[in-house]
Amino acid sequence: MFGLDEEGLFAHDQRMVKGSYLGCSFVLLCATVGCQGDKLGCYSGYAFDDDGVCAPQVGSGLDDSGELRQAHEGEDTGSVGPEDTGAAPVLLGPCLVPETLPTDPIETLGFYNSIPEGGAPPAVLMELVQVQMDPARNMFWGVGQGGLFGFDVSDPATPELVARGPTSGGGRYYSLWVPGIDDPAPGLIYTTHRDIGLWVIDTTDLDAPQAVYLWGRSGLAGMDVSGDLMYIAKHSGELVTLDISDRAAPTERSTVSGMSSAWGVTVGDGALYGADNVEGVVVFDLSNPEYPNAVGAVDVGSGVQALALHGDVLFAAAGSTGVVALDVSDPLSPVWLDTWAAGESVQSVAVDGDTLWAVTQKAVIAFDVSDPSVITPVSSRETPFWAMGVDAADGVAWVGDWGAVRGYARRPGVSAPDMSLAVSSLFIPDTADVIEVPVNNQGSAPLHLVGLESGVEGLLVSVNKSTVAVGERAMLRLEWSGGELDTEVCLASDDPDQPIQYLRVQAGPVTDGVGVGAVAPDFVLADLDGEYHRLSEMIGHPVVLIYFATW
Repeated sequence: MFGLDEEGLFAHDQRMVKGSYLGCSFVLLCATVGCQGDKLGCYSGYAFDDDGVCAPQVGSGLDDSGELRQAHEGEDTGSVGPEDTGAAPVLLGPCLVPETLPTDPIETLGFYNSIPEGGAPPAVLMELVQVQMDPARNMFWGVGQGGLFGFDVSDPATPELVARGPTSGGGRYYSLWVPGIDDPAPGLIYTTHRDIGLWVIDTTDLDAPQAVYLWGRSGLAGMDVSGDLMYIAKHSGELVTLDISDRAAPTERSTVSGMSSAWGVTVGDGALYGADNVEGVVVFDLSNPEYPNAVGAVDVGSGVQALALHGDVLFAAAGSTGVVALDVSDPLSPVWLDTWAAGESVQSVAVDGDTLWAVTQKAVIAFDVSDPSVITPVSSRETPFWAMGVDAADGVAWVGDWGAVRGYARRPGVSAPDMSLAVSSLFIPDTADVIEVPVNNQGSAPLHLVGLESGVEGLLVSVNKSTVAVGERAMLRLEWSGGELDTEVCLASDDPDQPIQYLRVQAGPVTDGVGVGAVAPDFVLADLDGEYHRLSEMIGHPVVLIYFATW
């Protein structure tokens, strides 16, 4: 264990030194082993050049076994005290991409992008919120602010927008259901609008999709079909059953209660499962298919926004809880199997063979579910916009990324690390001398941290370890001498798709951040009844502020 001495420096015979990496000044703690005069010893694989700067040597970064060389790994003093850090700081080399990177388990395919660079208006307004594959026609469909969109994905490298519309129906949809290849009317697509109702859209002619029927009801959400019955969730908590034996003219059979804030439904063997933003996973008995009966709910830790059924396993996109797997071999009595916490809200899930795909608005994640009792992350890929929906079939996953459509494929048998910083920006409050930020390995192989730079003299950066096992984390430690600060910390690793990542760090009297633990500035807001409330009047009571946009 490593403790601090009375001056706050590490007690294991260390001293404060100054130097530079690639022109960036730094002040770091350096163990006597590896120090040269007033300079830090270079990371293994680097050597001081004529200017006294650590420069990479030929073949640096990886040894013959493929393992990154380690440096500055201190020894345990054996002492334990109230200020014991638990580990020596690891001082890394320049923030450079390693010469050799592992193969990425996720292959990026083609994309269609409607949002140009430079902030110009989109060529096509989409704002996709839900998507579904149409394997029978090699199509991928999505709905959003701009209506219904169909993409030809027969060539995954070049998805093409081939269907759009219709002009009627308000131009906005929130959910959709696409019939399978065996459906008697495969060209009909069903969409819901929260204010208008259920639209049946004929897409037989991709050049001119037409709305052929409207079933007017408010509050409709996601839907699923079993035979000639369609089940639609309502945001108010009801479940609607429609007879669609006449595919172009649905008729109502029943409306039952049982949910609180429903977002979608999935039909299983003798049971229906509701994705509920309050209750979790709500279970309905389908012994009488026209009149489903709610028999219970599974609280998965937070609200559920989407479901994917694969054999006897039900996967739930459980918001901030992450991805949850439930055993539904007894359809009316789901049993928890596993949970994987993404660290951010999971919006949608889809299963294709042994691969589970999930999206979190900022990324698409692939999991191995060959053993469904263990959700095993493979890797992730950040998406440029807001990944809201995903569906997968025949080895390819397609993501509705707000104003774009993007394709991904998993490379079977390939493993690699996946570095994920817990935050993208950080504000250091005046009361904090040291801040620690988790660096997570969400991949399928050990993560090696190889470079770290602060770029500002006085901002000390280190990590507690340079090798991070699968599913574990390292701690990025930041120490600031005080005053105003606005810079970026650069961290390099052997993550194949993002070997360089940045953390914005601010301190002092900046205008766009308030530090964790600092006193929140006072403000006044009006509620929906027009009454005003001041934050300072709420002292002693929990206060939750919710920010969102809606359309």
